[in-house]
Amino acid sequence: MKYKVRLCSLCTIITVLSILLSILPLNTFAASVSVSMTSPSAGSTYTVGQSVTLSARVSGTGYKTTKFFVKTSPSQAGQVYGNNPKTGSTPSDTWNTTGSAAATYYIYAVVYDAKGNELARDSRTIKLTAPNAKVTITAPVNNSSYTVGDKVTLSASVTGSGYSTTKFYVKTSLDEKDHIYGNYPHSGSEPLEVWNTTGVEAGTYYVWAVVYDANGNILDKQYSAFTLNPPESIKIEIGEPSEYMTKNGPITYIVSSNKEIEIDESNIELKKEGNADGSILVNKIDSTSWEVIVSEISGVGWLGITVSIEGDSGERIIEYGAKFQVDNATPDEGVKLSGYISTDFRFSSEAAPYIKSGFIVELIPQTSIMENILQAETDESGYFEIKDIPLLDEGYRMEIKKNYYMSRYINNLVLTEDTEISSQESPIILWAGDFNGDNAINMQDVFQVLKVMNSYRGDDKYIEEYDLDKDNAINMKDLMIIVVNFNSTPDDYEQQ
Repeated sequence: MKYKVRLCSLCTIITVLSILLSILPLNTFAASVSVSMTSPSAGSTYTVGQSVTLSARVSGTGYKTTKFFVKTSPSQAGQVYGNNPKTGSTPSDTWNTTGSAAATYYIYAVVYDAKGNELARDSRTIKLTAPNAKVTITAPVNNSSYTVGDKVTLSASVTGSGYSTTKFYVKTSLDEKDHIYGNYPHSGSEPLEVWNTTGVEAGTYYVWAVVYDANGNILDKQYSAFTLNPPESIKIEIGEPSEYMTKNGPITYIVSSNKEIEIDESNIELKKEGNADGSILVNKIDSTSWEVIVSEISGVGWLGITVSIEGDSGERIIEYGAKFQVDNATPDEGVKLSGYISTDFRFSSEAAPYIKSGFIVELIPQTSIMENILQAETDESGYFEIKDIPLLDEGYRMEIKKNYYMSRYINNLVLTEDTEISSQESPIILWAGDFNGDNAINMQDVFQVLKVMNSYRGDDKYIEEYDLDKDNAINMKDLMIIVVNFNSTPDDYEQQ
């Protein structure tokens, strides 16, 4: 009887277990499984457009896959991403938030067995905010100006969140899609790069600073306009000589340039008149100025310098320096000849120094030959002076000449003492208008003026030498200066 009771109890236990096994899931008695999310952190904040890493750590046995779900409510409704099965103990996934709304999201990591039964889960709550990146261009300043060849700094300041890179673009118009420079990505809040404009055409340009998120979406942009001006041409200035008259010098000129260039003795030429001579030495003061020294001066006459350099476009730039007089004549029993030279037309007091200066007066023996040339050049008042003239019984032929004037000759000039041949009130007169230098004023000279008639300084056809009265215009007044002495030759001077 005792054994029958025990047998019945065992049967009852077996029956209960069978019922439990039939109504409970298979995993009820399986080993326990746990999951813990490792990313994102609970309560963290992201910006729309960022990619959110979803990862977890699974422990235990009997699990098959893990899935991540992103939902808009804690009730697990409103799924926006997920359901991608991942295997292993450290599953991970990535949620690209581009296009997602700014809101609070609920992220779940759910572990399943081989039959799809849920074994464990973990969750995190994050906040997705709208991107608020803002870019401000700090260079170049809007409407600023540069010169072709300058290095233009492109810089900006980026604030806010959600941005990944900034790129600069240089365009020739606001509507033009293609850019001529740029597309280099910069990270950080203070992007900067330098654009070398060498070889770029002058004009107006627009610099765009464009901010992108990690997926290449534009978050903000701003432009700044600036002007690129043509490069300034090289200009040379030659200062006045340290002295205007010397025997043996030295005489110093200061040469300066508006740009950094190289100048040495090969760029300097000594201009000589008479038998005056000398040598050139160039000392560099700095990158834009030089000291040109004329030394070892000898002879009698005039010396000056010219500076010749090559411009940016290959053109030849030549600048002339003022002349100085060299007087190394040996004193003897000679005499002095002086006087004044002028012309017969009206001119302003401002033009007088240009019109009265530059007449060359030469004394040539009537028959014999002299080694040295006896000559002088009139100053701004028309005055000339020739010293130490040897006394010759045969006398001299006096020649007076100047470019674009008809030469005048005075023959058989016998000097026995210092002589003033003309005064300021009654100067020797030369007629203007012999443009082709044939010692006659005729129709050929009139045609020369007619070609540039009615032009002004600054016009392409204006030629300064044809502006006889130096009023910065070539007009009827200049033509009348020629007409007054039309069809004349040097012999006609004697009839005035």
